[in-house]
Amino acid sequence: MKCVYWLAKEDMPQSKFTSLVELLKENECPDLKNVSGNQLYNHHSMLDDMEEAIAQVIDSDIDKDIQSSGVFGIMVDESIDIALHKVMSEVIRVVIEGEPRTYF
Repeated sequence: MKCVYWLAKEDMPQSKFTSLVELLKENECPDLKNVSGNQLYNHHSMLDDMEEAIAQVIDSDIDKDIQSSGVFGIMVDESIDIALHKVMSEVIRVVIEGEPRTYF
């Protein structure tokens, strides 16, 4: 799950999952020491499901911050990328215990 999170965070394609796990195994990662290739959940639908589960946890944490914050702001911007696709960006800023937090 940490490998899937890292790939998404670094904006890396899922096709790099297997090679990332192999690299970790070569570097003797204790959690992967006894894992063989057929025990990896590397099918794209399984990786999609793991990414979705991670996203749900992050969304839940953001929702809790918004609900517990006394103050929050939302900024929405729509632009068109180089391929002429409309892209909408949202930014949420909350204040938790006097500290601002920004979520994209």
